[in-house]
Amino acid sequence: MLVIGKSGVEVMKNLFKRILSLLFLLQLKAKAGITVSRSILLRVKVQLHGRNNNVSISNTDAVNLTMNIQGANNVVNFNAANESRIAIANVHIDIVGTECMVTIAEGAKIFNARIVVRGTKCRIIIGNKSTLGSGMLVCMGSSNYLKIGSQCMLADNIDIWATDSHPIYNMDTREQINISKSIIIGDHVWLGKNVTILKGVNIGDNAIVGMDSTVTKDVGTCCLVAGYPAKVLKERVSWERKFTEI
Repeated sequence: MLVIGKSGVEVMKNLFKRILSLLFLLQLKAKAGITVSRSILLRVKVQLHGRNNNVSISNTDAVNLTMNIQGANNVVNFNAANESRIAIANVHIDIVGTECMVTIAEGAKIFNARIVVRGTKCRIIIGNKSTLGSGMLVCMGSSNYLKIGSQCMLADNIDIWATDSHPIYNMDTREQINISKSIIIGDHVWLGKNVTILKGVNIGDNAIVGMDSTVTKDVGTCCLVAGYPAKVLKERVSWERKFTEI
């Protein structure tokens, strides 16, 4: 009787994943506008509608990833060095517009998320080694953007909206009064569970936003904020990703 040790089982699992991944890779590479290299993709579906839309995936491990891209000259870019791979699971990316972009940098880990970009020249950027447990990232408008810096830790059920999604008008002038505004989240920022970040907010490096908070105003560097709306509780704080021991 053949007995396979634990290490052998892992080898077999990895081999099976790579073989199964080839089926998705062949399907994706057959489509114009899609480039894939050094990646393992399982249950990945990409739909491109329009012209000159491009998807580039390198050094990425992805499972249950779907993309629906409509319009012209839109770009999705997962670009990582082999030693710092991107991990994606249960993510849906929806782009409708012209010259819009979603970029995920090396070492990022994005799980259970919906990423929505609509408009003209709108961008969502996720920096090196940042992580998201679950949530929704939305950017709409014209030349608008949502930027998450490097080494950020975003917990579960995170909502980040660089827009109100739907227009509100002045009844007398018919002028739209709720223009979309960009969001910038600095490096090494920790967002606790159920945090909402609204349009026009800048969050400084090393900041912390407590659970169940809604951020409507800028947060300074090394500040701890919490509440609805979020207010400064402490300044000159720092944090580490490791679990607490006290």
